Amino acid sequence: MKSIFKRFINWVKLRIYEILYVLLLMVLSGYIVVNWEKCITMKFFEQFDGNNILFLIWIVLFILPFYDVEAKGWKFRRKGIEDTRKQFENAENIFRQNQINNFRDDIQTQNSDEIDGGGSQ
Repeated sequence: MKSIFKRFINWVKLRIYEILYVLLLMVLSGYIVVNWEKCITMKFFEQFDGNNILFLIWIVLFILPFYDVEAKGWKFRRKGIEDTRKQFENAENIFRQNQINNFRDDIQTQNSDEIDGGGSQ
């Protein structure tokens, strides 16, 4: 039981920023949905109540994962692009390994045919 708890704590420590980001996005989304009319009025100077700023922050939080942004040690990366690049590299390595294995098998087959064919004549 302790090992499961320790693994969970380590998992949370490794992903604390992602957890906080999702939590903030969920809470802010709930607030925006409940107060939609107030948030989209965009009356910054006539009637400033902060809802407009929260709406803009909410939009930025939705766009943020698509770009590389670094601010005070926090680095938001386009993780999907990096993961895709790694998958392509792995697929390319597997393809090359398969080509090498097929080439080796063809050479071994040719050599065994030559050896067997040469001895029977």
